[in-house]
Amino acid sequence: MGILPQSLEKLRHTMAEKQDENTAWHIIDDYFSFFGLDDVYEELWMLTVGALTSDEIHQMEKGRDRYNTLFFFEYTKMFAAAVHLVYTEHKKNNEAGKMINHSQ
Repeated sequence: MGILPQSLEKLRHTMAEKQDENTAWHIIDDYFSFFGLDDVYEELWMLTVGALTSDEIHQMEKGRDRYNTLFFFEYTKMFAAAVHLVYTEHKKNNEAGKMINHSQ
């Protein structure tokens, strides 16, 4: 049994098999209903700090490895912001379309 609830496991399975846009939007919508963009940044930062400061992670002994981890952190923040922007615009457009359909 995985850590994700059954509904998300089903989405993961569907995405792996079909890779359709509707499933992708469902995952994005669900994700941002759980986490705001600041929440994503905070959790990502906590994971990064944990990786950089842990005595148990020997891959972080070299400066280049630490740099790569920080690069991943910053780039993932950019990616999350881009996905959030697309998600927000998509949601606005869908809501605007629903309002037009209901007024007709």
